[in-house]
Amino acid sequence: MKNLRVAVVIGAHPFAVKPFHDMWRKLPGMEVYTQDLDSFTGEDEPGYDAAVLYLHHRSMPSKSGWWSEKNWPRLEQHLSRPGLGIVVWHHAIPAFWDWPVWNEVTGLTRRDFTVGWDGPVAMTPVREHPIVAGWNGCSITEEWYGMDRPDGEPFLITDHASSGPVLGWTRTFRGNRVACLQPGHGDACWGNPLWRDLFVRTLHWAGGR
Repeated sequence: MKNLRVAVVIGAHPFAVKPFHDMWRKLPGMEVYTQDLDSFTGEDEPGYDAAVLYLHHRSMPSKSGWWSEKNWPRLEQHLSRPGLGIVVWHHAIPAFWDWPVWNEVTGLTRRDFTVGWDGPVAMTPVREHPIVAGWNGCSITEEWYGMDRPDGEPFLITDHASSGPVLGWTRTFRGNRVACLQPGHGDACWGNPLWRDLFVRTLHWAGGR
């Protein structure tokens, strides 16, 4: 089987660079291209199997003064490209508050939710979902989001008192597979082999593997 070609789109949020890239190097069967939003939208025929959105721009780029308006619809076009798997990961979920298209992508209409760190957070698989078939869950002290229940099919849930009950869910956007995965702030997740297994499963599902 060919490697999964993955665009990892970052920006507007800091992260621990070395552990982040160490994690990607540990994932089997991945061909990873980390880039900013300008670079992702600047390619005409990118040829990726999946795009992992790990950005955190809070407003539409055309309103923030650093992105030209002609590039703004290109993000929508790229995400609509037939066959592209989309993974909306961690702090990308509450991105783009004023962009209705992001509501379509994530299945959330309100993204100004609370965050916190009191843990650990028990991550329980929803057995009926193919992403977590054979995966038994894990518990990690991780940043949680107190968000509404999304419009999608849950594959990962929690009973944490302050977190929203759904940690991972799937849906479609313009015919493309979308997986939204809330856990993933830092090395507590990235360095955990059980969580990395879940992440690989999520990427494979989005990429149609």
